[in-house]
Amino acid sequence: MIRNRKRTARYPLGALFVFLALAHLPARAGAASDIWFDEARIASLKAGLICSLRSGGSQAAPDTELGSITVIDQPPDIVWQGTLVPAVMGLAFGVVAQATGPEPLDDLRLTIQHPPFAGTGTSRQAWAMEILPGEATGNVYSFDFPHELVTGAWTFESRTPDGALVYRVTFQVVPPEAAPLQAHLCDGDVVVSQSAPALSPAGPA
Repeated sequence: MIRNRKRTARYPLGALFVFLALAHLPARAGAASDIWFDEARIASLKAGLICSLRSGGSQAAPDTELGSITVIDQPPDIVWQGTLVPAVMGLAFGVVAQATGPEPLDDLRLTIQHPPFAGTGTSRQAWAMEILPGEATGNVYSFDFPHELVTGAWTFESRTPDGALVYRVTFQVVPPEAAPLQAHLCDGDVVVSQSAPALSPAGPA
């Protein structure tokens, strides 16, 4: 499920969220090459795992598997910073970025590329987004359905209307036993769902 928030808040369904607000992130893990952002446009960027999110509605997003994204009405808490993600139902992961300002970065497009989902074959999902100055904007994906638990590279890319890359973050989704600490970070927490760190840019690959 996708979830996204723009100004007021918004998110894609099935597993993704976008949110506003800069979160404090603990110890991180992940190669610098997994994370890149344009320093001219992005003041800070963090990536990691999120345990709980509160839905504030939904918004149409035709280029996602469910055709909509979920809006969250409160900024999520990134409880672990890094790009290693265990394939665990209910777990959310994503990117928090802040624009250099003073104006927001409007009319951006966020694309997530991932291994094909069993049964549906979906391997790419996308929707409109923006990044604000002075407060962070996030894009988050949560595992809400069993067929979404596919291991491999999950890449989040934000681009301008003319195709310029704003940021790229590649998460590695692995079996839970390959990341036991991360797999149990959210035990007892519930990620909202709907049925049916600061790093230096490493240069784009």
